[in-house]
Amino acid sequence: MDQKSNFNLSIHGLRGFAAILVLFFHVYGMGAKNNVLWSYLEFVKELGPFFVCIFFCISGFLITQTLEKHQSLIIFAKNRLVRIYPVFLLLHLIMFAFGPVWGYDWMGSLHYISIDYVKAFFANLFFLPGILDLPIAQKNAWSLSYEALFYILAGLVWKTRKKLTGVPKTICLSLLAAISVFVIYHRVDASFFLIGVGCYFIKKYDRLPSTYRMGLPALIVAAILYEFHPLLAFPFLVIFFVEVVQEDAFSAQLLRTPTMRFLGTISYSLYLIHPFTMDLVRSIAVKVAHTNILIGDGILIVCGPITSILVAWISYELIERQLTKIILKKIQPQHPIVADK
Repeated sequence: MDQKSNFNLSIHGLRGFAAILVLFFHVYGMGAKNNVLWSYLEFVKELGPFFVCIFFCISGFLITQTLEKHQSLIIFAKNRLVRIYPVFLLLHLIMFAFGPVWGYDWMGSLHYISIDYVKAFFANLFFLPGILDLPIAQKNAWSLSYEALFYILAGLVWKTRKKLTGVPKTICLSLLAAISVFVIYHRVDASFFLIGVGCYFIKKYDRLPSTYRMGLPALIVAAILYEFHPLLAFPFLVIFFVEVVQEDAFSAQLLRTPTMRFLGTISYSLYLIHPFTMDLVRSIAVKVAHTNILIGDGILIVCGPITSILVAWISYELIERQLTKIILKKIQPQHPIVADK
């Protein structure tokens, strides 16, 4: 870890690793749905949400670190909004402009001038589907619903710890803890944010235990156990994430490779955009598969990820990098914020 910036290259690479795993999960899902890929790989469909839980671990660590670093809830909120909304909002507008016309899923029943359209538009705009059982336009954005709620709760906990004392502080923290328990009880995947939060504070006080180089085996066990119940995977994912945070094991070294770091840099755009590019490639692959199934498989498996990575890189350069830089200068000209990588 760079001691000056506290930038953990292994965690950054882990974002790329998680993003590419989610992408390949959807490669299988799109292919299997259309009989392009092999049905005996059905167990893969259970792994998608598990890979997303790795993102929750990362967010738990980095968001806690960001709050401690900026020491300002306003700066934190601006940072989060600028980080999340530019790419998401573009895709959101595309979905609600063309979804009803294309007859995409549940959106095919929407009429542009209707109360249902307005409700769905704003519910998705504010990341309500996911935590709440509401129709979702961008399927991957269910995780952003969890992220947004975590940002709010983390910010309120930080503010309470810093600004209140005595009985009011105890009451507010108890209320926030009760809300968190309620959320985790109903949405158990939200518990994985706690892995990142815990690792941050334990590392801050130099108390991280040794994992005895068991990170990769622990990750495999966690992926298997997650299918039975998410909480069974929890302790094994702790072992893996602790090893990543420490940056001194083989798993951490793999995550620091240039490829993983590049994928980590474009991971947010890759995560949100790849369903759009993959759907286009899938439509071509399915047509080709009617003539030659192997070529159809090849198009989906090879061209799908390559196209997704290319479009995500363009999105990162134009939206996440250039546009974000402009927005940050506008909203914080004296003390520019650098959006978290």
